[in-house]
Amino acid sequence: MHAITPPEYAPTHKYCPRCETRKPLAEFPTSKRVSDGHSSWCRPCHREASRFYRARRKSRAKYDEVRSCYEAMHTHDRNDMFAEI
Repeated sequence: MHAITPPEYAPTHKYCPRCETRKPLAEFPTSKRVSDGHSSWCRPCHREASRFYRARRKSRAKYDEVRSCYEAMHTHDRNDMFAEI
C-alpha cells in the first residue's frame, strides 16, 4: 500500500528527463501508473512525442497500403503466368 504524503510535504515541482528541466506539477499530466500520480514527461514533451509517433504511424500505414497493392498485383500476375503453363 502506498503511503499518503501530507500536503505540507507534497512536492510542488518535478524533473522532466526529456527536456531536462524542473517544472511545476501542473505542467505534468496525471497518470495512475506512476507512484506520484504524474507522468514522467511534461505536457509539451508528451505533445511533441505524440505528434512524432502519429506522423511515423501515418507514413508507415501509407507504406503498408502501397506494399499490399503491389503484392496483390504481383500475386495476380503470377497466377496468370502459371495458368498458361
